[in-house]
Amino acid sequence: MEYNNRMKTMESNFINWLVTSSANPDRVALTVKGALIAVIPTLIVVAQFLHWNWSQDQLAGAVEGISAIVSGFLVIVGLARKLFYTLVQAPVPPSDPSAPVA
Repeated sequence: MEYNNRMKTMESNFINWLVTSSANPDRVALTVKGALIAVIPTLIVVAQFLHWNWSQDQLAGAVEGISAIVSGFLVIVGLARKLFYTLVQAPVPPSDPSAPVA
């Protein structure tokens, strides 16, 4: 039973570490934002604005390709930033408001 509780705690800690931004713990991590990008609707608007005569399959392929590139880039940058903040830059402990000021 204790093993299951420890595993759940470790899993919860890992998920929190992955989802929480390293730069600002109140925000969602860039890694997650990059992974969640699935469609770039602005490409469709731009294609229509430029009067590109693409078939639906060609447009879908372009959207998928650009989405993969952008989301991959954001995942890599977010993961690198997360590793940097985790391994290189130790978190600063919060100051104790009851401590005397020197």
